[in-house]
Amino acid sequence: MRNIDVRALRLLENMSQKEFAATIGCSESNISMIETGQRTLTDRVRTLIYCRFPIRDEVYARRMREVADLFN
Repeated sequence: MRNIDVRALRLLENMSQKEFAATIGCSESNISMIETGQRTLTDRVRTLIYCRFPIRDEVYARRMREVADLFN
């Protein structure tokens, strides 16, 4: 999962950075830094995301890619 995908997932879920961070159990500043490329997506945060969101589902993953393409 690239950093832009975190933003795409958050936007797909219609969540603020604060809401997204609270949902997965990390800090808002961590999410912000991941989204802007100031910090890499760690295995810990990736696991937190996988536990909360069904992004391995192909339909969900396709929707997330469509949102991510809006930023490319």
